[in-house]
Amino acid sequence: MNAVAGSQMAAKDQLIKQLQDQVTPWRNKYEALAKLYSPLRTEHFDMLSKHKQLTLKANSAQEAIDKKRMEKDVKAKNLELADMIRERDRARFDLDRLKSVSLRMACWCVKVKGRVY
Repeated sequence: MNAVAGSQMAAKDQLIKQLQDQVTPWRNKYEALAKLYSPLRTEHFDMLSKHKQLTLKANSAQEAIDKKRMEKDVKAKNLELADMIRERDRARFDLDRLKSVSLRMACWCVKVKGRVY
């Protein structure tokens, strides 16, 4: 019985050694990947920070472009409004002049012996 137990123990010891031999390369691979991952992670965070800064700069530049475009549109609308106000004033002046002429014509018609021409 002692021999059987001893051989079972030896078989288990050998199995443990084989499993340890299989784990060792995987541990080495994991450690190598961990060493590669750490600088990549740092680089990734640096790039994210730079990307965020560039996005903010791009948005700021776009806002400046939009602001200039809006200012240009406002100027154009102001000019258009000024033209419309001039047209309105010209039309009012013409209407007042026509009313005045019409009133003078009406007065003239009354003066000419009650005849309407």
